[in-house]
Amino acid sequence: MTHWLSTAPAWLSFVVLVLGWNALALGAMQLCRRWSANRGLTAGPPVVNSWATAAGALTALVFTFTIVTLWNQAIRADSNVDDEAAAIRAVERDIAPSQVALVKNYVRLTVNEWPQLCGGKESDDVNAALILLEATAQPRADKYADNLFQTLGTVEDMRNRRWQVSESSVPGEIWVALFVLSCVLLTILGMAMPDHSGTHAILMVSAGTALGTLFWVTNVLEFPFCGSNAIRPDEILAILRMHMM
Repeated sequence: MTHWLSTAPAWLSFVVLVLGWNALALGAMQLCRRWSANRGLTAGPPVVNSWATAAGALTALVFTFTIVTLWNQAIRADSNVDDEAAAIRAVERDIAPSQVALVKNYVRLTVNEWPQLCGGKESDDVNAALILLEATAQPRADKYADNLFQTLGTVEDMRNRRWQVSESSVPGEIWVALFVLSCVLLTILGMAMPDHSGTHAILMVSAGTALGTLFWVTNVLEFPFCGSNAIRPDEILAILRMHMM
């Protein structure tokens, strides 16, 4: 959706999205009731219920697809970090003792680079440290050579995957579809027009709150390394503290 919403505290993004969609819902209600009053209508036709059901089903379908996609992305990102930490630990175990400092330097730079995963770009220093490590690494003993070079490749692969999943996997077209379908749903619900305007307002606020909550969930999940629930480098940092201090 937007990086600023993803970096904001979860409670703040929730309030912004719920209030925004409630404002849209009440605005749609007022416009529809005014339009209907100008034409002498006192209640929405029964067929509106069928249209609302169809629009709600389509909106729910797209939301389900989007949230499941983002949830899978978040799980994959968390798993990749664990795998990356395990690979770094294996490199530290198999590399020559005199070169542990190279691993330590790479880990330290990786942890310092972590905030850039939320809308930033890769650090040239981290890339250079990884290239140097791969080019000069020597095994602790000959029997560790195969494992060392294999795990170095895994470290590079996990780093690349981490950067790939740091961006949203949902294209802009999906966001447009969600917004348009949600607006269509609110318009149809606004046309339902119960005779009592207070009842109508409560129903529209309920619909607006539901849509705002769904957009908030997608916003929280969209960028796995952003926000108060972001994936942290705790596992990687633990390696630095426990094994290379």
